[in-house]
Amino acid sequence: MPKLYTDHQLFKVHQVMHCLEDAGIPCVLKNEFAQGAVGELSAIDNLPEVWLIDEEWRPKAQALITQLMAAPLETEDAHNDWICQVCTAENEAQFGVCWQCQSSC
Repeated sequence: MPKLYTDHQLFKVHQVMHCLEDAGIPCVLKNEFAQGAVGELSAIDNLPEVWLIDEEWRPKAQALITQLMAAPLETEDAHNDWICQVCTAENEAQFGVCWQCQSSC
């Protein structure tokens, strides 16, 4: 099993793993909980890692990781607040249901 990806941030490693799983690429997450042992074990050896089950998946997996890392992060300015058509209440962009009357946007 070859190592494909590692990062200090467990969240990023989980993102990569879930992206690969969604694409049908078999992979394994290692060292998910090992960061708690830093100090007793080497910090480098405790980084969370994504490993491929088979090397033949590497080109497709690497392309997906490149695409994932190139995607822009959403910011608050990426979406606009919206006005409910039923009760005219103003709602924040992340909500798909009106806070006042519970109708869909």
